[in-house]
Amino acid sequence: MNFVLVHGACHGGWCWEPVEKLLRSRGHEVYSPTLTGMGDRAHLLTPDITAQTHVDDISNLIQIEGLNEVVLVGHSYAGLVIAGATESVAQQIKQLVFLDAYIPQNGKTGFEIIGESFVTDWTQAADQYGDGWLNHADERSLDSWGIKDQHLRKMMLPKLTDFSINFLKAPIKLSEAFDHAEKTFIHCSEKTYCYDLMFPFYQYAKDNHWPTFVIETGHDPMLTKPQELVEILLSS
Repeated sequence: MNFVLVHGACHGGWCWEPVEKLLRSRGHEVYSPTLTGMGDRAHLLTPDITAQTHVDDISNLIQIEGLNEVVLVGHSYAGLVIAGATESVAQQIKQLVFLDAYIPQNGKTGFEIIGESFVTDWTQAADQYGDGWLNHADERSLDSWGIKDQHLRKMMLPKLTDFSINFLKAPIKLSEAFDHAEKTFIHCSEKTYCYDLMFPFYQYAKDNHWPTFVIETGHDPMLTKPQELVEILLSS
């Protein structure tokens, strides 16, 4: 199978390394691109980049590489991205996997589908410390994701990059292509700051009879529980 793994806010393609190794060891093709403005592409970050930019990143990758039968995995914020990609590459996607991720609604922005308290937190942080559009990644980010292992924190911290709240201000366009796509949701059950953010999407998936799975870990299972995550990806 062809796996395309899409990271969430403040991360980069680097966060998938443990999962990549495990999937490749079983003979699968794996792509883990870094979205424009994050990770090793942080130098490209401007206020003009939106979720649509990232949708184009992933759609273009799938088209240029000529991929088919794609298992498209989106972590956290990247739920918006993988859903949006169905508009241009639906025929090449076998399955969408929402890994503790946003589930968008047609014509709505990221800010419109999350709890008001999160919108307030992130907007205030951007106004106070990020020129009105940036949220800085730091030790508190690791805390919010439930990263407790000190070795892992030391590895992750210098790789984190700032996140633009403008990513969440552009509406995502969806059509029947998304409605008809095979979809799975993986819920991370450890009570972190992100738990309350993501739980409504898990509930939505269950209410709509999607296949759902639970991993007992924080918000970054690709780093804290990679083996368990891979087993779910290969079984779903």
